[in-house]
Amino acid sequence: AQQQSKTAQQQSKTAEELSKIVQVPRSPVPEGPPATGPPAGSSGLSGALSSGSVANKSNGSVGTTTVPADPGLPKQDCTWYDWSPWSYCSRSCGHGYQSRQRIVGVQAANGGAPCEGSDEEHGSCNDFECTVDCEYAEWGDWSHCTASCDSGARQRRKPIKVQNNSAGRPCDQSDGFQSEDCNTQPCAKGCKWSDWTEWASCTKTCGRGTKKKTREIADPGTLDGAKCQGPATESEDCNQKACPKDCQMADWQQWGACSSSCGNGTQIRRRSILVKEEANGQPCAGGLQEDTTCGAPDCPIDCSWEDWTEWSACSVTCSSSGSTSEYAQSIRKIAVSPLFGGRPCTGEDNRTKRCGEVACPSDCVWHDWEPWKACTKTCGGGISERIRTVAKEAKHGGATCPGAVVDVKPCAVTPCPVDCRLADWGAWSDCTESCGTGNAMRFRFEKTPATKGGKKCTGAKSENRECIGNDCVPTQTLLSSGKVVQITGAVQLVTEDPLGFAANPYSEQVMKAGIVKIAEQPLRRVHVSILPGGSIGQNSHGVDIWFSVLVPVEANITQVIGQLTKGGEDLVNASRILKVLLSHAGIQMNIKITKFMVTKIRRPKPTPPPPNITKNITRSDWDLPNTSRLTGVMKVLLPTRPREFSEDKACGKATESTLADVAGVKTTSVHASLVPDQAITGYTGDPETVEDNHTQLGESGEVDVWFSLVGPPCKTQEEAVQRGKEMCEEMKRQDLGHVTQLLGDHLVNCPAPKCMAKTGTVTFLMCKVEGAYDETLEDDTPAKRITGVMDLEVEKPREFSADHRSEEAAKLVISQLAEVDLDRIQVAVAPEKAEHEIEILKNVQGPPKIVEVEPNSTKEDGDKCYAWFVILVPARPANEDLKLVSKLRGLAGDLPLI
Repeated sequence: AQQQSKTAQQQSKTAEELSKIVQVPRSPVPEGPPATGPPAGSSGLSGALSSGSVANKSNGSVGTTTVPADPGLPKQDCTWYDWSPWSYCSRSCGHGYQSRQRIVGVQAANGGAPCEGSDEEHGSCNDFECTVDCEYAEWGDWSHCTASCDSGARQRRKPIKVQNNSAGRPCDQSDGFQSEDCNTQPCAKGCKWSDWTEWASCTKTCGRGTKKKTREIADPGTLDGAKCQGPATESEDCNQKACPKDCQMADWQQWGACSSSCGNGTQIRRRSILVKEEANGQPCAGGLQEDTTCGAPDCPIDCSWEDWTEWSACSVTCSSSGSTSEYAQSIRKIAVSPLFGGRPCTGEDNRTKRCGEVACPSDCVWHDWEPWKACTKTCGGGISERIRTVAKEAKHGGATCPGAVVDVKPCAVTPCPVDCRLADWGAWSDCTESCGTGNAMRFRFEKTPATKGGKKCTGAKSENRECIGNDCVPTQTLLSSGKVVQITGAVQLVTEDPLGFAANPYSEQVMKAGIVKIAEQPLRRVHVSILPGGSIGQNSHGVDIWFSVLVPVEANITQVIGQLTKGGEDLVNASRILKVLLSHAGIQMNIKITKFMVTKIRRPKPTPPPPNITKNITRSDWDLPNTSRLTGVMKVLLPTRPREFSEDKACGKATESTLADVAGVKTTSVHASLVPDQAITGYTGDPETVEDNHTQLGESGEVDVWFSLVGPPCKTQEEAVQRGKEMCEEMKRQDLGHVTQLLGDHLVNCPAPKCMAKTGTVTFLMCKVEGAYDETLEDDTPAKRITGVMDLEVEKPREFSADHRSEEAAKLVISQLAEVDLDRIQVAVAPEKAEHEIEILKNVQGPPKIVEVEPNSTKEDGDKCYAWFVILVPARPANEDLKLVSKLRGLAGDLPLI
């Protein structure tokens, strides 16, 4: 290409010089057609002209000399010489360019037409791609050896520095890969035994012998290898059964005395076993005793009677006089006559007795029953009785009178009306505000409900009164002072109406009372946050409850922790306590606690001695007054092992750093407690079915992050509360995808030791400002907040929720029902099922992944929407909010009208 460019430059220079030499003739041109070839003396020069030729290019015509008009001559038009050949291409490849030129052969004269067109043309050339061959970079580092001894292998590669194009030569892969042997030194080899030989024959056939087996060193190994351990010979007992032994008998003893002095007698002789047979030896033959008869004179036999016969029958068995003239008879016979001088029989062989000597029996006889007496009660089940007397007593064994003297029957069985009775008022609850004006509640319940038309209970079952909390020392100040210990925990329960439970203003007071009752110790500043499971887009019957308490150090803190932990172990008893308290508060709702756990214990730390240097002392934001304090919960879905994530301190630090970034505070200003989720086995929607079920670790991979954070100090507490509201609103507006990305960055980039997880999906984030329970109206009048929810049945819940007019309509309905201005109402409409569901995919290869699942169009979406609403009402008078709550609850029977 350089050579062609140089040649083109030389041609251009030559063309310039030639154009100066070639001149158009000024002599008159003869008549006839214009010449088409070059003038005389210029033949062949046009082929040498290139892009360097000088020509006039103005106005689209070219000329070098203007010939004056001669009236006596005809017009002469301008004519061109032919084009020169194309110049060499400026590039040998990759899109170059080339040119060609032409010069004027005959100038225009006598008013002739000038030459048209340009004296130079340009064109593209060599448009094909330049050849680029592949080039390798320097060798990379050697890999680790595949073995530490006995010859392993390692390899290294060259990365490709320049990749070839379609026209270039590719890299030879063999040139970019090397491998070699490494760690060729032999491994240390230990000594090896040979296999054991078979057992040798036993030294005895019976009576316990021995047998042996041996082994030898098959491979002594290397000097630095392990030595052979164990014996080279082993022995064990064999044929332990005893050898057989035959039985041996002693000689017979002398015959014994005869058993009788007369008649036939018996004599006996005996012998014994000297040696008993053993181990299948021959047993002894014959018995150990023999007998024989011995003779004597016959013995005398005495006479003996047979038994008496039965008495002969009498015509009568009894009589009123006690006797008759008739007799009965009984006889007996001799059974054995006397022999050999035996004694004869004595006594009579006949006896008699008079018939009818026994009086005849007389049975008992009753009088008739007397009339029934009056019933003992007029209702509720009484008794009525009647009596009878004996007319004739039983005599001489006659039958007694059957039945009882008194007969009883039920009467007035209709139940009596039972009037309702209220129990005594319970104690007043703690003030809702630990510092400032708040409310205290007390409850009473129906001790005896009205039944069977009884009078119903009248009067309220709950009372509110205004109270002033004087516990105004900030919590962190109390903790720093060492006077209290803070315990935080979480409770999870299931109920048929989680939204109603969370929206009920008494639920928070009941949960506080339940925690105090389970702790069985005085507590201070019991704080409870209730979150229904349905608020995060899941069709759940669960309610999540976060609590924190302060325990004075003079109390038995160990017992408090033990009782709260015991509540988590005995969920049935904890559920029973909460049910009783709910019923006392008039909340008839079936609940079942499925999780009760203590998540964090903050004990007071000993105050360090003051440092010698007093300057540059900084205080934590937790210790400063007038700071914004937020509490809340964030839910994180993990691919696997939520429990290990919750217990990993590095994961907790990464989570706190994420919350700090979202809130715009320092990491040290965030405290977080990580609680792994639990699932209910076999739950079918009925809380009663949970009684006999067990809880197990959920496989959903979800972790609840309960957090509290503090912002920078403000001038006043009011400013701190307002700043906290702004921080909380900003956190709730955060895109959860962005929060998920922040969490992933902190999990990956956290300092050693690293967190066990590298990713997690944030599915929910909410917060609450401490001290911001009261609101203000547009004229700065103190106000209270009422929250609730309406269930709406619609045809297309997602489209309904996305239309802003739905919220306006719900807002207008609530305004008319509650008789409250529209500007004091906020409404948010959400479908029962989330638009996107997040699930964990357990792939066959690789770790599980968290993915977002699009809604299935073939699957029914349900027909429910939730309209969450908040109403602000004036704080004065004190019961204005409770009246409105009662009014809204009373509309339950008019749902179709609404």
